[in-house]
Amino acid sequence: MFTLVRKCARVVMNSDRIPKGCYCYDENGLCPFWRLDENQPYQRNGYCEYLQRGDWEAEIPDDFPDGFPLSALSLLWDQVKECGVNDG
Repeated sequence: MFTLVRKCARVVMNSDRIPKGCYCYDENGLCPFWRLDENQPYQRNGYCEYLQRGDWEAEIPDDFPDGFPLSALSLLWDQVKECGVNDG
């Protein structure tokens, strides 16, 4: 049931509103789907409503090097696009 709801929500969202390029913003402004979650730690607090996914949800691989910043797994917090929409 939850998966079905997520798919339906995605269809309703208009991807035409997502900025062009590799960031969650362009000369026309910020992506309407980008958010920061103040309840999450810094550099793990980016959220994309279009993907319904946050930085804190990135899976940490078993071979992840000690001392390497977790922020390297997901960069939504830094407004780097992960949806791939209008990337080119």
